[in-house]
Amino acid sequence: MWAYGAALTGLMTYALKGHDATDKISGLFMTNPFEDETAQFLILTNKEGQYSLWPQFADIPPGWELRFGPDQREACLKYVEEHWVDMRPLSLVAAMNAHPSE
Repeated sequence: MWAYGAALTGLMTYALKGHDATDKISGLFMTNPFEDETAQFLILTNKEGQYSLWPQFADIPPGWELRFGPDQREACLKYVEEHWVDMRPLSLVAAMNAHPSE
């Protein structure tokens, strides 16, 4: 934490002297890979029929399978919107079908 404080103090001093510190600031913070509009993504599904947006660079976790992609984030989100029409886990659907309400 101390290193970030020192770095930010240095950047504020740099900016106060009239320099543009934007490019230097962006390197201090990690970005969320799930929000990167320029990255390639995958759509994964698990045995419960749940969908996940997943960055292409990351290994597919155990229990998940590739369903769509790689493609741009927007195309992947559109795929999920069109295909994941019932948010209930498959085990819940099966239990509800086995015991229909009267």
